[in-house]
Amino acid sequence: MSTATTPRVPSSAVPKQKSTPRTSRDTTVRSRDRSQSRDRSQSKDTSTEEVKDEGEGEEELDDSLTLPFMRQDKYSDVALQVGGKRLFTCKNLLAYNSPVMDEILSSEKKDKKKDLDLPQKEYEDVVDLLSYIDPRVDYTITEERAMRLLPLAEEYEMDRLKRECEGVVVAAFKVKRKEYRKPGMMPLDEVLRYLQMADKCNCTHLLDITMNEFAANPQTEITKALLERGDLSERVKLMALNKRLQKVNLQLEKEHRERTNVESKLALHTKKLWKR
Repeated sequence: MSTATTPRVPSSAVPKQKSTPRTSRDTTVRSRDRSQSRDRSQSKDTSTEEVKDEGEGEEELDDSLTLPFMRQDKYSDVALQVGGKRLFTCKNLLAYNSPVMDEILSSEKKDKKKDLDLPQKEYEDVVDLLSYIDPRVDYTITEERAMRLLPLAEEYEMDRLKRECEGVVVAAFKVKRKEYRKPGMMPLDEVLRYLQMADKCNCTHLLDITMNEFAANPQTEITKALLERGDLSERVKLMALNKRLQKVNLQLEKEHRERTNVESKLALHTKKLWKR
């Protein structure tokens, strides 16, 4: 059985398609497409590099969060043992800022110890203290930090730190007091908290303004709440009660003067009526 074969047509017989001439518009569009493609590719590469840079920046930021005294270096010659952790600092730096530390370190020199134990201190409080005295640390005292640093400043006789912390706490107290319409309206627990800090750290300015706020409080149970506080000294309790008594006496005197004035005017008016 024979199969039919398709005759091959010479290539010369196949009609050629008419080529369309390339216009300037087509060239512009193609050039623009290639430019956009390159831009997208460059943008993708740039975004990838930015992500890498951001990641590297975060790693650098994490490293920068490590405070210098958390690692031993060529400047550290003493380690503070706090809460099972060690903080490395310089003896001269401690001695310069605190006469109490100067005396402690002088006695430790005889024993040639490189570690100084602080058994009854909180780790975060000592970190704040070293951050304040270390010139390599950019440190700002906030109210929260000041409340933690005040007991240490009082114990180690760091007068400059104590003044700065008290100033921060006093400013914060005044701001909170302005939130209320008149003196004496601040919550009693808040006032007693500031009063306790002023008592513990012997802060005279803070003690004075908290006493005034306490004395102006109109609550009847304020005296009982004061006497039940075990973290206040008897001296401060007596001062607060005397301040409140003075406030009550002034109020009574004011009411007495007003009543006397009204009675005098009433008597004078009655006398004029009798004359008529």
